Amino acid sequence: MTMNYSQLGHIFVFLLVLEAVWAEMMHMQRDFRDASKFNIYRKYQNQVTASIEAMGEEYLYKFDYMNCTTPSLRRKRREIPRFARSMVLPYKIRPFKSKVQEVIDAGSESDCSLEQKRKAISKLQSTFGLNVTGELDEKTLALMRKPRCGNSDKDIIKNVTALIDDTEEELSDTNTTATSLFNSATNGSSNNTSGTTPAPSEDGTTVASSSRQSILLSTIAPSSSEPDNSYTLRHRRKRQVDEIMQRLQGETQRELEKRAKIVHMVRRRRRRSAVMTQQRQPIGHLQGNDRVVTWRLTGSSSHIDVIWLRALISMAFRMWSEVSPLKFQELPVGHVQDLDISISFGRSVHNCPFVFDGPGGEVAHSRLFSINVEIHMDDDENYVNLPAGPTSGNEVNTMVVLLHEIGHSLGIQHIAHPFAVMVPLYDVAGATVELSEADRNVVLRMYGPCTSKMSTAFDWVRVRPDGTVFYNTYFFSAGSAYWMYLNSENRPRYGDPLEIQVEWQGVPDNLDTYLHLWYQKTDTYPSTMVNEQLFIKGDTVYVYDPAADKVKNTTTIQSRFGHAIPNNLDAACFENRGRSTVYFFKGKMVYTYNVHTGEVTTKSFTEQFPTMSNSEQLTGNIDACYYSYNTKHLYFIKDDKVWQNECFDVNQTQITNCLRYINKRSHRWRYLCEV
Repeated sequence: MTMNYSQLGHIFVFLLVLEAVWAEMMHMQRDFRDASKFNIYRKYQNQVTASIEAMGEEYLYKFDYMNCTTPSLRRKRREIPRFARSMVLPYKIRPFKSKVQEVIDAGSESDCSLEQKRKAISKLQSTFGLNVTGELDEKTLALMRKPRCGNSDKDIIKNVTALIDDTEEELSDTNTTATSLFNSATNGSSNNTSGTTPAPSEDGTTVASSSRQSILLSTIAPSSSEPDNSYTLRHRRKRQVDEIMQRLQGETQRELEKRAKIVHMVRRRRRRSAVMTQQRQPIGHLQGNDRVVTWRLTGSSSHIDVIWLRALISMAFRMWSEVSPLKFQELPVGHVQDLDISISFGRSVHNCPFVFDGPGGEVAHSRLFSINVEIHMDDDENYVNLPAGPTSGNEVNTMVVLLHEIGHSLGIQHIAHPFAVMVPLYDVAGATVELSEADRNVVLRMYGPCTSKMSTAFDWVRVRPDGTVFYNTYFFSAGSAYWMYLNSENRPRYGDPLEIQVEWQGVPDNLDTYLHLWYQKTDTYPSTMVNEQLFIKGDTVYVYDPAADKVKNTTTIQSRFGHAIPNNLDAACFENRGRSTVYFFKGKMVYTYNVHTGEVTTKSFTEQFPTMSNSEQLTGNIDACYYSYNTKHLYFIKDDKVWQNECFDVNQTQITNCLRYINKRSHRWRYLCEV
């Protein structure tokens, strides 16, 4: 069979078409596979972008950086469980959906314009000191992923410097400026002059002129340095927690019920008064004797022993009490309506309209409900049950969270300062946990200063073996507490007050006064230096040995200073102007004792220490007479008021005195709060 040219041509065309079709099919098959992979990648990218946008929207909306909503946020709010819908919700509801579900539900439409979102992101970045881009860059996303408090940032305090400066201006000494304070301190020369003792330096530091200026100015300007030794401070805090644990373990049920009954009677009278005046006083406005805040652990953690946890909570309340006039009392039993603050641990949905999100993210929140303030902590977190100290990995410092949430329960908002306890982000890495200058200033402005009555104030002067003379400033209360005061930081040492009898072996509580005799004895040859530290109570003089750190012997006032000096003194102080003299104060009389001759002269207070005519008058009955090596001034303290001897000069040979009222004691020396 033969084929003609026409048939061969048709076969050739058919083969060409078949080849083209087959090639196209193969090509399309390859492209379809590539397109499938590309579409999967593009879908993944879209989901990641939607996840980031959803997380950012949720964060910005939840913490009040963005007031407008998106469809995904509205869908999540509609899916609130039934029990939460019927509750009176004091704040925005946290979405209940997981982030995976957010990716699925994220829509392209939004009530928030792109400009509104940019402004919200910029506001967040500005608040936390990030580079303001208006975009969800890596640093902004890293900030959003950090563990933090679940409360809003709406009223966050941003200008911490202005806050501190305003507080300084309000509490500054009357008619005393930073310049005059500096001059008054530097004019008192540190060089030893004839007939005077060498001027010591605080904490044993030899202070040159330039460094002296920086130390003095740090009492006016905020300081970032913390002089407390971290190891010593952690040891002190750990010891305090152990002491609280011992007390808790020793409490009986009968004692707890008795305490609860007393509190209930007091609170019932307060509630009746509130009903009559149709007012309910929140915690932030407690006044006078009502400044006792009650609390209870209503739900414990699965990670921490109950007694240890109660001790940690007590320690956190104590730390706020150290800087405020508030007093805190635990009520393990009793009526719920007598509680001001309740603390509990829970997971996810925890009988609250705000849901926890597991490890990381939101760690805790606090809300004011109709009866009291509730603090809720996420029990899924890996808590470190130490009062202070470093953590590692994903551990959360329990004390940081407790301090922060208790601050909220007292009405304190977030503070945009990296060293503040009230910063919204929890420092899970931790270190030594203490209230910063910003925290202290906020609570001072809210609740006012502490006005504890002082029995004495003094600079504890010591001499090292190498001859270095140094001092620390101490205040003793009229009870059993004392504080070491850091003049360079304008605050007490962290962890104070401490117990007098525990730390000062042999020294009793409720002292009358302290007296430091430090002078050159001239009736012997060669002359010798007298350096005696005396505590006085009633008719007894307690001679303290700084080297052994305890009382070495006791004597009577009459045996030591003669029968002309009365018992039960108000105050006493030693000065070296002209001649070595001791002033003993009782009532409106001053007894002047010459340490060389033993001679005693008696004058009225107003005759010995007249007050300037343009000042509030001081006529006697003082609490303390205090010479400060920090300012080179002689102060007189009565109740919560301070007078300064304007005529005092360490180089005077002719003694003159003239007093001027300068300020409240609680403003001049702050945070001397009993706990």
